[in-house]
Amino acid sequence: GFWNNRLTGTLDVYSKKTTRLLFNEYVPATSGFASELINAGSVGNKGIDIGLDFIVLDHKNFGWKIFGDFSSNKNKVLNLNGTNNLLAGNSSSSIFTGGGQSTSILTVGKPIGSFYGYKFAGIWQTQEQITASGQTSPVVHPGDPIYVDENGDKTITGADRVIIGHALPKFVYGFTNNFRYQRFNLSVFVQGVYGDDILNENLYDIQNGFSTDNKLASVTHSWTGPGTNNTQPRVSSTLRRSVGITSDVIEDGSYMRLKTASLSYTLNIPKNKAIKSILVYVTGQNLITLTHYLGFDPEVNSYGNNSNSNNLSLNTDYGSYPSSRTFMAGLKMGL
Repeated sequence: GFWNNRLTGTLDVYSKKTTRLLFNEYVPATSGFASELINAGSVGNKGIDIGLDFIVLDHKNFGWKIFGDFSSNKNKVLNLNGTNNLLAGNSSSSIFTGGGQSTSILTVGKPIGSFYGYKFAGIWQTQEQITASGQTSPVVHPGDPIYVDENGDKTITGADRVIIGHALPKFVYGFTNNFRYQRFNLSVFVQGVYGDDILNENLYDIQNGFSTDNKLASVTHSWTGPGTNNTQPRVSSTLRRSVGITSDVIEDGSYMRLKTASLSYTLNIPKNKAIKSILVYVTGQNLITLTHYLGFDPEVNSYGNNSNSNNLSLNTDYGSYPSSRTFMAGLKMGL
């Protein structure tokens, strides 16, 4: 504490290793089972947590206090039961040809929640560009998306998949401002996340590609000829859907949200009355969210409660219902 405890805080620094983690390992279908539950490998977490309380002003008729917290964690897979890589994560079985695909990979030395797929590199503009590239498979046409041939064999296969994003944030934070003026009290809570990515599976349906679903208005700016667009393929292109998980559906999930704001007023009750106190209040939740994420809500995880996901399907959005904006009014009486 500092300045007669007007500023107080806590600082926690930690390093933890967790071993013999439970994991559903896939087994050959000839066994009669899809997977078996095993104790596999270890994970390390290192981080810092900071909490601060600051009394800015404390007068008879006016007061202002700030409460804040900050947390940053670095996660790393340390061991995977003798292997270096394991596919993980769930996706919708209705999107991709042949059913759902793994969305992430567990790799020794990398964090949990590493999205795994093909790196997007623009739009094929002309047939001459395609011919000069030498790519033989899959067959592409002008207006199709370009995916990076990582191993240089002129074909796009599973061997060209790389880590294309991370679901775990760099840090999370929150702070509350409490204001007091005579009998009025105002509390404002803001929280946020920075540095995480979201797999927006909705884009497979609501952007370009063969589908009967409604579309985003942005499809009106799709590629229609050389030089018209280098980020949105032609409307009829189905390559993204047939390839699988790609970096052009991975989005920045950082956000800042006005989570709660509450205004209250304490009525003046004469002494010797049956009711000792009356507090009238109004509260709003999820009022404002600042984010670049295209989906309804960056605070999302469609497959987190899936019993087969091993809790490794992080930050995946497919048809998730967003957090509701709510308003409440109430009366509290003390006897």
